[in-house]
Amino acid sequence: MQIDNLPQFFKAHFSIIFLICILWVVGNILVALWLKSKKPKIDTQDIVYEERWQSGRSFRSIFTRFGGARNCLNIIFLKDSIVIKPHFPFDLFWPNILGLEHTIPYHSIVNCDIGNFFFGIKGIILMFNVKNGNQEKFVFTAKNLEKVQSLCRQGAR
Repeated sequence: MQIDNLPQFFKAHFSIIFLICILWVVGNILVALWLKSKKPKIDTQDIVYEERWQSGRSFRSIFTRFGGARNCLNIIFLKDSIVIKPHFPFDLFWPNILGLEHTIPYHSIVNCDIGNFFFGIKGIILMFNVKNGNQEKFVFTAKNLEKVQSLCRQGAR
């Protein structure tokens, strides 16, 4: 098939190509919903403090540094850990690939500072140990930076 015939090909097979695209999107959403249903639910009695609709990004890799969340993260401080996750429907778009989903026990927090989030906007710089022994960095905004920093430092060594 030559490049000149490409528009004719798409015109002749538009319905099949469209159906494949729709099935791809629906399939991804169904898998994301299935994975979401397997995650433990958070009991509201365990919530100590919560910051909603915040921005953040992971520094796990070069890919996650460019990916990020703008005004769609929920930062939940529980009695024993911090849960970072996107709100619905943003949690359907593979947040684990972008490093936007974390459950961080307080004892694994290495450092928690207030610093530069993005071009002069202040945020929380959180360093923590992950299961494979490496350290990971996550930066996020918060309305009450001092309170979030004090809660994060409960478990910092």
